[in-house]
This record gives sequence, structure tokens and C-alpha cells, in this order.
Amino acid sequence: MKYNMPLVEGLKEHLAKNRYRFHMPGHKGGNNLAPQIAELLGEKAFKADFTEIEGLDDLHNPQGVIGVAQELAAQCFGAEETFFLVNGATSGIEAALLATCKPGDIVIAPRNVHRSFLSGLILSGARPVYIEVNYSAQGLPLPLSSDQLREKIKDHPETKAAFVVSPTYEGLCINYEELIPVVKEAGVKLIVDEAHGAHFYFSPKFPKPALTSGADVVIHGSHKTIGSLTQTGMLHLADSRDRDGFQKALSMVQSTSPSYLLMASLDGARAHLALEGLELFNNLVELCTNARREINALSAFWCLSQEHLAGLAYDPTKLVIGSATGLTGFQLESVLSAYYIDMEMAALGYVLALVGVGDGEETLKYLVGVLKSIAKSNDLKHNQKQNGLIPYPPLPKALLSPREAYFSSTREVDLRDAEGKIAAELIAPYPPGVPLICPGEVFTAEIVEYIKELYTKGVRWQGPADCTLQKVKIID
Repeated sequence: MKYNMPLVEGLKEHLAKNRYRFHMPGHKGGNNLAPQIAELLGEKAFKADFTEIEGLDDLHNPQGVIGVAQELAAQCFGAEETFFLVNGATSGIEAALLATCKPGDIVIAPRNVHRSFLSGLILSGARPVYIEVNYSAQGLPLPLSSDQLREKIKDHPETKAAFVVSPTYEGLCINYEELIPVVKEAGVKLIVDEAHGAHFYFSPKFPKPALTSGADVVIHGSHKTIGSLTQTGMLHLADSRDRDGFQKALSMVQSTSPSYLLMASLDGARAHLALEGLELFNNLVELCTNARREINALSAFWCLSQEHLAGLAYDPTKLVIGSATGLTGFQLESVLSAYYIDMEMAALGYVLALVGVGDGEETLKYLVGVLKSIAKSNDLKHNQKQNGLIPYPPLPKALLSPREAYFSSTREVDLRDAEGKIAAELIAPYPPGVPLICPGEVFTAEIVEYIKELYTKGVRWQGPADCTLQKVKIID
């Protein structure tokens, strides 16, 4: 079986010539390394660590092996144009807003967007119109509905773009058959953060993906699910006429020294799954289905399944597991850690096991076996009921755009004195990462009290400079 990997093959051919390296990086293929680094990473990684030299192309002006690799990726995912990302899906989200919006343009988005969305707003000057997030009975943030988007566009007919998240972190998916007609009728660009859904394109057992459904711009965090190295992603366009604007935007937010190790891993992962992805993911879905069934047979645990979601599509390779005996997700994560299991994340009411191409029957069998052992142990007894959903307070009023807030003078105040003040920083309990307040928005009494309540429960945070949240930053 032949893999067509132009960038990988280009690197191998260049290595075989054994040329003298009077160029970056300074290790010159791995010479004079610290012994610990050499032992950890090996020599091959350093030997393949090149820069933009003749024959190896340039990510910011791809005319050779990188360009061909991106063309093959576009064919694989059904895009007219594909760009490799070496600064993660974060850079793709920032570039999408830069290329699509001008200062003052309205972008509608659900509140559970990734924090890079805020960075894209600051860079572009666009103004967000947020939609409050609904939650499942288990406390999972639900994807945006077509009715929610239709109503918000009706209130803001000047909207330039809609930015949506599907699948969510926990794997819940938008109904594109209902949502796409809404944006098309309104003439609104649809940007999809599909960071957790790159694998959807390789098996019909997954929900229908964004590009296939009619989205305009789609961003993948490829390392999350398809086997490329951490920090890699792809940005896909449905219309190649937008290419130049996106290339220019990406050149602003991506390194001018892109890692060939990262780019080669994207090329290799795409080629591997183009040939073997169907069989690989069909098998993985079956293993996850069996694991889900076994977990739900335990009285001590539940695992998210179709029965919980009333027909909402979801990613079967995301195992969302909760305790039926009162353990919080944080407590369950700690118990599993003692069994040498590291989960993707923990929330108040559940933990998430992300199952990917590197998993197989053995790893899933071990996870299920550990849960069975825990269910029989004393670890679950006499626990006070602590998990479940604590509803978010209403969305605060925005007085400044994120960009205006970013460039304003700021100062710190005690959290108890923040009511009525304009926030100068993001504060989001993580996970699920839904912001309580964003820069430019006004602290309410409900938000202040909610922060205090969550802090007592050991919730982790993203955004605030003071992680204890005794003090918060406000606009001066």
C-alpha cells in the first residue's frame, strides 16, 4: 500500500544527500545536544528539523512540496483550499476572523467559543454578539441550534459572520441540515470551529462534518484526533477565491519559522487516514460502543449515549463518564489517576476520555476494568451528592468591544468591589470554558457571587491574571 506524502518524501530525499548545513536551526541536525534531550527525543527528530531552504518550500508562499501536501489535504477533506497550521487551531480561528471581518463587523457566536475567538476579535476589531448556552441534564454545554441563530440574525441583520463550535469539547454536534439554510438565506459567512472533528471525514459512523454540510470556513485541531503532532491543525476553505485574504491573515498569526516536523506529521497523518481511516475509525467506534455499553451497565457510573441526548448527534469516540454516587468529575479524575489513567479533562459533573487513533482494544479494556474495580471499592461510598449543573448567570452587558478593552488602561480591584465595573480580562471556569465575563463587559452581582461559589468547589479557571480570583482586572 503506497502512501503519497510529498512533504515527508521531500525531507527524506534531502536528508539522503547529506548536505552541509550553513543555515538554521543551530543544532545542525542534532550535533552537540544535551545528553538528556538526545535520550528523550532521539537523533532522527533533529536530523529532520529543517528550515526554508531550496527544495523544501515555504509555508507562507507554498510553491513546492508544502503546496502539493496542502492540495492533497484539500482533496482529502473536500475543500477548495487548505492551509497547514503550525500554531494550532488557535491561529486558524484568529486568521478566519481577520480574513472575514473588518473593525465594527458583527459576529454571532455561542458563548462556549474557544478563547482564541476573543483573540481574533481583538486582532480584527469585530464585535461579538453572543448566544447563551443551553445545557443537557448532565451539565454538558449543548451546540447552537438553528432557532437560536435565526433569532439572533433577525435582531442583527447586519451580521457579517456566524462562528459556531461543532463538535463541542464533549462531542455534541450541530444539526447542519437545519442551520445551513439559516446562514445562506441571511447571506452570512459560516465559520466552524471543528477542532475536535477532523476524524469525521473518514467514516460514515461519525456525524456529518462541516465542509460536507456547506460551511464556508472550517478549522481543525488535527493533533486532537487524527494523529499529527501537538500544535498542528488545518484551515479549510469552501471557496478558493478567498485564498489570498486567508494566506495574508495566516502570515500574521503563524511563525515565520514553521516546524518541518509539525508539517510533515500533518502530511503523514492525512496520507495514512486517506488509505486506512475508514477501517481504523470503524473499528474504534465499535470498541467505544462496547465500552460505553459496559460502563452504563455499572450502577456506579453513567456514560453519555444516545439515550441521554434525545436524537442529538454526537461523536462516539468521546466517552463522557459521570458518577452516579456523588463523586464530582474532579474527584473521579483523581481516583482514576491513582490507577495511572490520565483523562482529557474533568468538569463538575463528569470526566472526558478522548479516544483516538492511538487507542485500541487493550486501552479501552483497561479503562472499563478500572471503572469496574472502583465501583466495587469503598472509594464511592458515603459521598455527599456534589456533582451536577450550576446554571450560569445571565450574559453581562458589553460597553466596549474586545479590541477597545484590550487597549484600555486597567487596574486591579478586589472581586467583592467589581460589581458595576468593566472587565479587562476573560474569566472562564474551565472546563467547560464558557466565559462568565469577557473584556469590555460589566460585572454583575450575580457573576461576582457565581465566581465565589465555583471557587469554593475547586473549579479551575482560564483567563484571570490572579488565579485565586481575590483580585480581578478592570478598565481604569
